[in-house]
Amino acid sequence: MLGAKKELLLQSLSSLQQEVDGALRQSQQLQAQMAELEQAHTQRLQELAAQHQRDLAAEAERLHEAQLQATQALESREQIHQQKVMVLERQVASLKKQLDQAVQRQQQQAHSD
Repeated sequence: MLGAKKELLLQSLSSLQQEVDGALRQSQQLQAQMAELEQAHTQRLQELAAQHQRDLAAEAERLHEAQLQATQALESREQIHQQKVMVLERQVASLKKQLDQAVQRQQQQAHSD
């Protein structure tokens, strides 16, 4: 009877040992899987960060180009404006000269009458 109990206990112990071994294997597999997932996650985060940096750099370059174009357009408009001002100043000077000549002619005609 004692031998049967001992045998039963040994079988239970063996069964429990197998369960513990299985649980340890499963734990190791899960830890390995978790390490792989963490590595994949870290790599993905690095890829996303790098892509974000590339996007930011591209946007900065686009904005820089847009600013250059806007500056060039403004300078061009300013140059055109200055040219128009010069033309108008010349016209004003010419008209003033014509007016002065007309006034002078009138004065001369008034003096000669």
